[in-house]
Amino acid sequence: MRRLVLLLAIVMTVMTLSPLPALGCSCMEILEPGPILDGAGGAFIGTMVEKHPHVPDEFSATYVFEVSQWVKADLGNTVRVVSGPDSASCGWESPVAGEMGVLLYLEGENLYSGLCSMMDPGVMAELARSHVEGPGAAPPISPEDIGLQPTEGESPSDSTMARVAFGVVGASAVAGTVFATVRRRRSVEEQ
Repeated sequence: MRRLVLLLAIVMTVMTLSPLPALGCSCMEILEPGPILDGAGGAFIGTMVEKHPHVPDEFSATYVFEVSQWVKADLGNTVRVVSGPDSASCGWESPVAGEMGVLLYLEGENLYSGLCSMMDPGVMAELARSHVEGPGAAPPISPEDIGLQPTEGESPSDSTMARVAFGVVGASAVAGTVFATVRRRRSVEEQ
């Protein structure tokens, strides 16, 4: 009996001191990107510009992307994506240089993604050109789904045109002011 208790004590000690397997992010290779795109609510090609750790909670981070091309959905020029705070939890360690293809999933009013929901931007661009959505594809995420309320009667193109017009008028006003100031100075110097 003593030998059994001693053997049991040794086994328990070894099991307690043995390192536990590490938890981490493990992604499968994307062999067929079309069905993956069909399952996502959104997809874009863009560049990560900011990381906000511990937002919306201590176990997450929010990453801000500048979007160069929407492949599925259209949520504006910048988008906030929630993921894990680091690569062990399938998030990004810090802003990543260069463009990447990102698949989006909606949970509540938050967009989620991560290391396992990335694609090469070239593959994503090719999908944008040639992919035909399958019959069970997830619908694209709308701005309203994430709490964005468009101004009534205003389309994104109206908003863009207003910004361009404001920029042209503003630049013209500055140029006119500079031109008038230079002209006055020359006039004063000539007298």
